This record gives sequence, C-alpha cells and structure tokens, in this order.
Amino acid sequence: MNSEIPVGLSPVEIAQLHRETEEKTAQCGRLLQEICGQAKELVVRQAAGRAHAREIRRCR
Repeated sequence: MNSEIPVGLSPVEIAQLHRETEEKTAQCGRLLQEICGQAKELVVRQAAGRAHAREIRRCR
C-alpha cells in the first residue's frame, strides 16, 4: 500500500483522500469483525457436532 501523498494535491484533495482512507479502514474493520464472528460460530458448531457424534456413539 502506497502511503505517500502525490505532489501537487490541494488541501481539499488531501482531505478527500483522508476521508476515503478512513472510510475504507472502517469498512475493513467491520468486515474483519464479521469474519471473526463467523469463524467463532463455526468453531462452536464444529465442537457441538463432535459432542453430538460422541453421544450417538455412546448410545449404540
């Protein structure tokens, strides 16, 4: 990722780039939280599935 500001940008253009960067960073943060939440849910479901399978084997 190139963090350098191109030469010759006006203060308004710099402010716009800054806003866009903040918006994209926030969006990435939200997506990361969603992905982590889904991963945690998957781990819980897998553990429940294994426990259920053990219970079924015990009942046989």
